[in-house]
Amino acid sequence: MQAQGDRPARGVRLSGTALKLIAMVTMLLDHIHYMFSFTGRVPLWFSQLARISAPIFLFCLAEGFVHTRSRRRYFLRVYLLAAAMGLARCLMLLGALPARADGFVPENSILTTYALLLLIWQGLDDLRARRVARGLALTLAPLLWPALLARLLPHAGALRTPLSVLAYTLLPAWGTSGDTGYPVLIIGTIFYLLRERRALQLAAFAAFALGHDLLATWAALAGQPGFAPAQMVTDYYQWMEVLAVPLLACYDGTRGRGLRGLFYAFYPGHVYVLYALSCALHAVWGG
Repeated sequence: MQAQGDRPARGVRLSGTALKLIAMVTMLLDHIHYMFSFTGRVPLWFSQLARISAPIFLFCLAEGFVHTRSRRRYFLRVYLLAAAMGLARCLMLLGALPARADGFVPENSILTTYALLLLIWQGLDDLRARRVARGLALTLAPLLWPALLARLLPHAGALRTPLSVLAYTLLPAWGTSGDTGYPVLIIGTIFYLLRERRALQLAAFAAFALGHDLLATWAALAGQPGFAPAQMVTDYYQWMEVLAVPLLACYDGTRGRGLRGLFYAFYPGHVYVLYALSCALHAVWGG
C-alpha cells in the first residue's frame, strides 16, 4: 500500500472501489452521449463531465497492478476481454455481426490500451531490476508494433484483412486518438511511475492534460478561420479530464470492497446494451 503521508489528511476519503464507481457512472453518461448523439437530445455535459472517467480508471489500473497477487492473471483478464471486444468490432465492420444502419460501430478500445500499458509497466519494472532483454522487449514491442503494421499493410495483399483483425485482437495496436491514443499511454505511465509520490503524480498529470489538451490544442486551432475560444468548452473539452485531480487526491490507499466482477462485466455489457438500443432507436428515428 502507499505511504501514510500520501493519504488525505482530512476531509473526504475515497477507496479504490469508490473511485471506480464514480468513473463507471460518468463513463456511462459519456457512452450514452456517444451512442445517442444522433438524436440531438443528449446534453453535452454528459460527455464533458465524463472526461474524468478515463484518468480515474488509469489511476486505479496502476494501483491494481501494483497490489494484485498475480500480475499474469491480472493481465490475462484485461487482454482477453480486450481481444474479445476487438473481435466483435471487426465482425461488425466486416458485416458478420449486425451494425447500425448508418454504419456506426462502437470503438470503445480502452481495454486494449490497458493491456498495452500493463506490458509496458512490467517492462519498466524489469529494466529497473536489470532484466534488460525482457524489459526492452515488453516496453518497446507494444510501441513499435503499430509502426511495423503501418509498413506491412500497404503490401499485405490478401493478408491485409487478417492483419487488421490481428491488430484489433491478439496483437492490439495503439492508435493516434481516442481510447488508444498516445496521450492515454503517457497518462497511464505517469500514474504508474509516480505512484509513490502522490502530489508530484497528480501535478504531472494536470500539467500534461492542460499542456497537451488545452494549450497545445488552442495553439493549433487559434490561427484557423472561425475559431472561437468558447470551442475549447463546446468542442475540444478533453482537457476537462484535469477535474479528476481533486477526486484522485482523496484516494486513501485502500482497495475498498473490490467488486472486480462488476467492473469486468459492466464495461462490455453496457457498451453492447447501449449499442443495441441505439440501433433500435436509429431504425425508428431514421424512418
